Amino acid sequence: MRDNGSTTLQARLAREITGEVLFDRFSRGRYATDASFYQIMPAGVVVPRTVDEALRALAIARDDGRIVTPRGGGTSQCGQTVNDGIVIDLSKYLNRILSLDVENRTCLVEPGIVLDDLNRQLKPHGLWFPVDVSTASRATIGGMAGNNSCGGRSLRYGTMRDNTLSMDAALANGKQLHFGEVPRDLAQINSNDEGLALFRDMLALGEREAAEIATRFPKVQRRVGGYNLDALVPRNAANNMAHLLVGSEGTLAFTTKVELKLWPIIRNKVLGVCHFGSFYQAMDAAQHLVKLRPIAVELVDRTMLSLGREIVMFQPIIGAAIRDDPDAVLIVEFAEEGQAENLQRLKQLGELMADLGFGWDREKRRWGGVVEITDPGLQTGIAEFRAAGLNVMMSMKQEGKPVSFVEDCAVPLPHLADYTERLNAIFARHGTRGTMYAHASEGCLHVRPVLNLKLEKDVKAMRAIAEETFEMVREYKGSHSGEHGDGLVRSEFHETMFGERIIADFREVKHRFDPGNLLNPGKIVDAPKMDDRSLFRYPPDYRIAELKTVLDWSAYPGAGGGFQGAIEMCNNNGACRKLEGGVMCPSYRATRNEKDVTRGRANTLRLAISGQLGPDALSSDQMMDTLKLCVSCKACRHECPTGVDMAKMKIEVLAARVAKHGLTLRDRLVGYLPHYVALASRFAPLANWRNNSPTLRKLFERVAGISAQRALPAFRRDVFTSEVETVGPAGGREVVLFADTFNRAYERENLDAALRVLAEGGYRVHIPKPADHGRPLCCGRTFLSAGLVDKARAELDRVVTTYAPFAARGVPIIGLEPSCLLTLRDELLSLRPDDTAKNIGAHALLFEEFLVREAEAGRLKLPLGPIAGQALVHGHCHQKSFGALKPVEQILRLIPDLKVETIQSSCCGMAGAFGYGADTYQASIEMAELSLLPAVRRADAAALIVADGTSCRHQIKDGTERHALHVARVLAMSLDSVRSVPYPSSSITKEPAHG
Repeated sequence: MRDNGSTTLQARLAREITGEVLFDRFSRGRYATDASFYQIMPAGVVVPRTVDEALRALAIARDDGRIVTPRGGGTSQCGQTVNDGIVIDLSKYLNRILSLDVENRTCLVEPGIVLDDLNRQLKPHGLWFPVDVSTASRATIGGMAGNNSCGGRSLRYGTMRDNTLSMDAALANGKQLHFGEVPRDLAQINSNDEGLALFRDMLALGEREAAEIATRFPKVQRRVGGYNLDALVPRNAANNMAHLLVGSEGTLAFTTKVELKLWPIIRNKVLGVCHFGSFYQAMDAAQHLVKLRPIAVELVDRTMLSLGREIVMFQPIIGAAIRDDPDAVLIVEFAEEGQAENLQRLKQLGELMADLGFGWDREKRRWGGVVEITDPGLQTGIAEFRAAGLNVMMSMKQEGKPVSFVEDCAVPLPHLADYTERLNAIFARHGTRGTMYAHASEGCLHVRPVLNLKLEKDVKAMRAIAEETFEMVREYKGSHSGEHGDGLVRSEFHETMFGERIIADFREVKHRFDPGNLLNPGKIVDAPKMDDRSLFRYPPDYRIAELKTVLDWSAYPGAGGGFQGAIEMCNNNGACRKLEGGVMCPSYRATRNEKDVTRGRANTLRLAISGQLGPDALSSDQMMDTLKLCVSCKACRHECPTGVDMAKMKIEVLAARVAKHGLTLRDRLVGYLPHYVALASRFAPLANWRNNSPTLRKLFERVAGISAQRALPAFRRDVFTSEVETVGPAGGREVVLFADTFNRAYERENLDAALRVLAEGGYRVHIPKPADHGRPLCCGRTFLSAGLVDKARAELDRVVTTYAPFAARGVPIIGLEPSCLLTLRDELLSLRPDDTAKNIGAHALLFEEFLVREAEAGRLKLPLGPIAGQALVHGHCHQKSFGALKPVEQILRLIPDLKVETIQSSCCGMAGAFGYGADTYQASIEMAELSLLPAVRRADAAALIVADGTSCRHQIKDGTERHALHVARVLAMSLDSVRSVPYPSSSITKEPAHG
């Protein structure tokens, strides 16, 4: 990777722009890729705060002879947003709605606004922008306009072009123009002379080439290849000049504003999941299903269903919506104003399937039917699964991945079945297979053959497949570019698709707008070969030296025992850039920096281990800065559809860092807490002195990096200890209670309450002493957070040895602190993946998980009474990652008259020791202020605030002065409410445990 940054250019940009100017190799590397298989190192990156700053950056780059590429979410699948000049990232600051006209259903927005964010702001007005691309949580309006995006419901709403009313943009020379509807005689147009001359030339080209355009442009709606010359032909009295910019991929002008057409939100809808035993029959049926006028017909094939069943977050959705084992399903959506009409069409859908010869009792070729989905929650889940289609397909843990290059060809519906059958034959001829999903309603399937682009033979196969596929598409009079644009992948093939004359017209348009070829060159016209491996993410010289790793990565291929393959699972599709919903990625939500998102970190890791960031990059200061705001929430482990586990990867980096540079004082204080907590508790008043002294706080900040603005958890003398090893009735069902370091040392009330609840529920609770007769057991999490993996392994070995006899006979191991207990289900198996450890993990349950399981089995007998009217629950990140938050809600709902509401929050921001760091304190507060702290402040004073995480409770207390409770204490309070006196401890049978 060539370091082509210019210090002079950087210095000028930094002087004249208040936004970020990023020229270091790590930052440039994070912008060198998008969701395609290409990688081109930019000279620098500018993140302007205003449109004026963006245009200033454009001017400075022009003066320096640098090309400019505008960038939004960076989710382009064809390489549109990578180039070797200056990348201008519009997504962080240029994301406002500038005006909204509810009555006329229009709005004016800046190009960096994310589609989902736009629609959230429109929803209160009953409106939405319906070009609902699957990347809606991170796709920007500017990027969607650049690609002429379509979305799953384009059957009704059309493409981006159909919903763009006007655009403001600057030409390469800096002249700003308004592109909108103009009469062909250009009379009474409010534009400068340069704009009038440009429009006149474009309309003349349209008139001159009208016949050729009519002949060569495919007659399908999903045609987004090349420039939209058909917008220039003299069909009507007026032409919309903005439609020439739509789909131009940033090659003609630099967009500053976009005016959009809005639609009423969908209020009622139903889904019919049509099952087919034959993929061919599903494709053949699509042409008939659209006659019922659905707003979408989306394909999900067997491969996507199979992969989805392996992803935890999608398993319940597939289980509810899919019957038996179909070869393909078509998800048919009806969304008329009246629900009665939708239900009638759903009925007609079932009748049509029967008329087409499909039935649940038929042989495989004609097996099928309709599963009706009317539940809004399940509809949302299905939509999320379908939207994650690309990432689901990319979740294959192998060197070969589904590759995007023929993925959105569009053919007329009558040819769809034959097209897909012939396409599969092409794949087979080249020794591979393909995945298919998406827009069956418009003959535009996302088709990706599985290839390993690190191999020359697979690169050659890719070109052959492309050439044969595009030839077939031409035969069907379809479009080789049906949704995702041209970029570096398809631009090369325009001449064979459109002919020499149209290509000359494309070049004429480009030269007229941008004679100096400043704006994102190499896209649409004069493109490089699509298989130029020097432009690939994995070029011919891509190598990973053997790595020494500390965790088990054997599920993946590549160096470092699979560490390489785990990192390369990131396909840059950017699901981690979502701003609401779920947890991922809390640091990005706080900073909006590419450095602080899972994708940016994964890219940095890949570049580091492949030597593209210099020697020892993995343990460098820049790598630590890249991971500094990663709170190890494990949200990406659960929410990233390709399963990128950044928390686990961070442990590897920390271990490498410690091995090379040793420990800081702060790392020692955090990591070795389990070793000194007993001593600190014995001298608690002295150990807590720092909290009460401003001078000591400042000294601690200077020496140990602990923020003076934080009070540390207070040590106490009465730590939790158990003189006996068994509590509860002699005949009760056995359980083990894991007394973690945090609750044992700081909040013993939680353990006392848990013992109380379990014993009163009739359980025989074991609190076994360590098998080595040493200090209390610990999960090792503090050591992991400091990179001391061997120390963590030693702690977990003690846990395994002590608990193994119980797990061997099926005794549940119950814990209160999510981060500690869930370590037994996660990191333990990465440190020692033996059967004994796996058995421990299989029996490890959070307190609420165990109680809900018992309740569902009819075994939980607790006399619970009313205690409050409302409980607000904040879920610990690890609870959410492991699907363990729902049991918290379920068990609290057993309390009479208690209304349970879960706060829709990401990470609390405390995240263990993260929130105590002087250098991370502010980010910690920003994360908490996104949703958690405001929700707690709005809560009624009488409401209970419930949070199982130790650090979560501390963050809530620090930020709101409200005391949050562990579920165990809430249940104990409920038990007390039905008694005149607290539960008598003397009635609990106690005797030594026998493992």
